Amino acid sequence: MYAAPDALRESLRALTRRPFIRTRAAGRADLSDYRNLSAADRITLKSFGRRDLELHEEIADLEVMIAALLATRLRHSHS
Repeated sequence: MYAAPDALRESLRALTRRPFIRTRAAGRADLSDYRNLSAADRITLKSFGRRDLELHEEIADLEVMIAALLATRLRHSHS
């Protein structure tokens, strides 16, 4: 983000982490314009944003599974 063009940095500067990631993941990025520095920044930020959201969802799913396993373990240990 530090090396991104001023206009891109300025448009995202006020966003906190979660809104920043959601904005970038949803952003439009013209993949055919990857040689353009601004476009390359948008492509990269979109990719990172999507990956972060996917990991966040996976972590949430795993936390639900872990909680269920722990609850089952606790029930069995108290039997």
